[in-house]
Formats: sequence, structure tokens, C-alpha cells
Amino acid sequence: MNTETDGWRRSVFVVVLACCCGCSSLMGPAAPPRYPISGYWFFGRGSRQAWREALTRAQAAGADTAIQFGPRPRLIDLDALAKQKAFKKAPELVTSAVAELAAVAPRAEIRRVLRYASQENFGAALIVHPAYERSVHVGETVLWRLVFPFDAAGNASDLDSATVVDLFFVIGSARDSVAMLLAEAGELEMQVFVGMPTAPQHPQYPWDPWGRVMPTFLRFSDRVLLDYAQRFGDSKAFVGVYQSVELPVAAKPLVAVLHCYRQQHALVRRRLVGKRIMVSPYWDARKRRPTGVTPASVREGIGHIARTDVDIIAPQDSRGTGKVGLFWKSQAGDPVAAGLRCVSGVGETTYGEAYHASTRDFYRVAREAVDALAKEGIKVELWANLEGFAPGKGVPCGSFTTTQRTTKERLDRQIMMAGTHPAKIISYMWDSYYTAKAGRSETLADAILAVPDRPIAVEAHREGERLVVVGYHLAGGDIEIRDGRRSLTIPSKARTTQALAQRTPGRYPEHMMQITAPWPAKAGDAYVQVRVKTDRGWSQPLVIGE
Repeated sequence: MNTETDGWRRSVFVVVLACCCGCSSLMGPAAPPRYPISGYWFFGRGSRQAWREALTRAQAAGADTAIQFGPRPRLIDLDALAKQKAFKKAPELVTSAVAELAAVAPRAEIRRVLRYASQENFGAALIVHPAYERSVHVGETVLWRLVFPFDAAGNASDLDSATVVDLFFVIGSARDSVAMLLAEAGELEMQVFVGMPTAPQHPQYPWDPWGRVMPTFLRFSDRVLLDYAQRFGDSKAFVGVYQSVELPVAAKPLVAVLHCYRQQHALVRRRLVGKRIMVSPYWDARKRRPTGVTPASVREGIGHIARTDVDIIAPQDSRGTGKVGLFWKSQAGDPVAAGLRCVSGVGETTYGEAYHASTRDFYRVAREAVDALAKEGIKVELWANLEGFAPGKGVPCGSFTTTQRTTKERLDRQIMMAGTHPAKIISYMWDSYYTAKAGRSETLADAILAVPDRPIAVEAHREGERLVVVGYHLAGGDIEIRDGRRSLTIPSKARTTQALAQRTPGRYPEHMMQITAPWPAKAGDAYVQVRVKTDRGWSQPLVIGE
């Protein structure tokens, strides 16, 4: 049995409580229904029209935030570079690299050559050594040759006194995707986290940044960030940058990644004053994998990341990869959902045998860690990054992936299991997990837009003789609670509704609400499940007190 969808059917004890329907005045003016996911990652685009179409559709589903990954430099040699399509358009930029370097830095040797491919049209900040560096426009392609000089001790130096240099060859576009994204997002009153340059991977340990190249990479990154400040500093849509280097949330951290964070984030504070830094680490709860961690390890791992000068930590919920399951404590003995059996380290087993903890446990301890850090003066926001795909084989969600399309039902469950802990919910990623049919009759975006306001209850608890239910689109609905023995229907009574974002700005997602109802006197303590019904359907059941 799939406990992610079928566990509710085992219960028979029913109590129905009618919620007030006159909640619109309490919640403010009526607005178009919004799905709780309010931000997505996007690939670049070649026109403002393409950006307008993508952002408008995402906004209709509830998005107010766009996020992008940053390009990553790759090691290459000059011969291989000269054969690449982009540089065949301007071969002299590569073929003259050695001779022209000798003319301006006669003692310098070329140590490394790196290639950086973007969809951007950088400005004057990219050129620091005009005697050697240059840009070439060939049609809509823009190419740069950059140099980073060092002295014999390995310190940054003037070009004419350098003994070694690293070369960066940058591929860009006159159709600047980032500039067009910011322009369109600004008109739609959306916010953007631009992907800053991503640190190069270590050739033997690809999960680590390449330490030997970091001095050069940081100098290049500094130029790009200065360019962003000069070109986009006045953009209201440009609210921050995204750190694309990922790491696990764990007590035993990837030290090289944390070091990279500290170094690069210091540059952001210098060049982009007032802009925010977002990271999205991942966690893995699989018991049969060496990477699997416990809630205690997650709590400590959040502290490691927070101390790298970030503003937002948005852990990936890891349900798309199957590294964590969506289950209640009472379901630990249930078989894992069918879609998880293909995941390495899971197989045909129970949730309790497969995982140290559930997604809900991890977000709970992450919230505890963030709150504890605030008392130390370290302020970070906790967001949730819900993976909008599924593991397995079949029709993939795009040319860049083998993963499968998930369902709105599972997304609703992911939102429920994140609970009240994140301040905002975002998802990886709009392209093309939400826009590909992948063997189905409709896209995931279509499924969301068809019923964006189906109720989603995310937490319930008792306060004395009252029941409090928290979630989305709960106003005007009926509360139903259950156990496994009896049923009892209670007459309708007055309810109260409160928007949590208004009560505590910045702590809860914008549209999260709380409804409160009297706890039925005859119900006792046996009622452990709750769900909400509106004219848009039923929420999925949750466990009171978890």
C-alpha cells in the first residue's frame, strides 16, 4: 500500500466541524488563488517575450521569485578552445593569446586556461588589463579574453611583472538573458536571485571546489559582481544572488565548500551592498547510504552553513531524488511509496527501515537551528526547496534529465510535510519539470493552475479545548477529524481565521492561514488525524501534534 496517499483510508472515526465562510474581510480583499510554491529556478532565455511568457505563467500559479544557477568555468587548453564553435568566429582571440601575452608580460607563463559560457553581455568591469584583455562581437555572440596575473609567490600582481597567468575565455551573448529577466521581472513586480559564478570543480573530488583555482576564480567572480552592481544596481527586481555550489546539511561538513562560501560571500558583501545571498543545500536520510544523516546532524549542519554569511538557507526536501521520504511517525512501519523502490539504498522496505527521519523532522530541526542561531546574533531565513520531479525511468522531464514528472498530489504532500517551518516555499525547477508533459496528458503547471486553491493543511494541534489547523486555502472549509473506532458529527459553530504572515511578517509564507475551532467535548484524545474540505476539494490528512 502507498502510505503517501492511502494511509487516510484506514481510518473510520469522523467528526465534522464547519469553518466560517465569512473570512474574506479578515483576510483582506479577495485575490486570485495562489499555489503555496512562490519561487522557481529558470533556465536562461533569448528574448524578453520568452521571459515574459514564462514568468507570467509561473506568476499565475503563485510565483513572485525567479532564481538562476550561475555558470561554472571549465579547464581547457588553447588548441581545444580554438576548435570550439564560438571561437571559430574570432580565431585570433585564441591564436594570438601566447604571442600577445609575451609582448606585455615577457616573464609570464600560461598556467591554466578556463572557459566560461554564459548568456550575458558584461560591461566594462570585466576588462582590468586593457593592454591584453579584449572583447569581440561576432553577430550576437560576444567573446572576452581575460588574464589573471600572479607573482612567483602566488600572489596577485601587475601584468607586466607577472611570472604566471591564468587565462579566462568568456562566451556571452548580445541578447543578455539576465538583463532581460530583470527587466521583465521588474515589470511584473517579481524578485530575482541572479546566479553568481559557480566555483570550478575539483578534478578528482567533483563535490569540492578546486582549491588551486580558487584565487583566480575569486578574482573573476569579483569582476562579475562589480559588473552586476554597475549594470543592475538600480533594478528593483534584483534582490540577491544564488550560490550554486551545493553541499549536504550534515554535522560533518564539506570543508572546502564552506571555505568557498566564506570567500565568495565576502565579495558579494563588498560589491553588492544590501543584496541577499541564497544557498540551497540538500539532505539525505537513507540509512543504507554513508551519506545518510540524522536530525541531530541536520541541526548542526544548518549552523555550519549559517556561519558562512548567508541570508537564506533553502534546503532541498530531497523527495524528488528519494533521499528522504514523506511519512508520519505512525507510518514508519509502512512500505515505502512505490516510486521510491527504485532509489539506491531504499528498495522494497518500510519507511523506518529506509530512513533515519522524514522530511518533516528535518525541516523541524532546521527551524530549531535557525531560531537558536538568531539568539546568537546570526540571522538567516529558512526556506524550503521542494523538488518538483520524481525518481525512476520512463519519459523524462526534459533533455537535461532522466527524472520523471511528479504529480500535484505529491507536491501538495511535500508542502504539507514542510509544515509551518519554512518562511517561503520554492521549487527546483520550472524548466522543464513544470512545463513538460513527460508522457502525461497535461504539464505539472497545468495541474496546478487547474486547482491552485485546493486546501492544504500543514499542521494541527490542540490548545486546551480548541483545535488549531494551519495551512493554505482553508477558509470556508469543514474540518474533519478521525480515529479508528467511532464516528461523531458536531453541529456547526463559529470559527476564527487568521493570516499568519500578518501576525508575524517574514516568518511564514504569505498565504498561510490558521483556523481555530472548539474541540468536540465527546471526541476525547483518540482523534489523531485531521483534514479540511472546501468547495475545491479535500486536503490530505495530517496527524495532530506532529
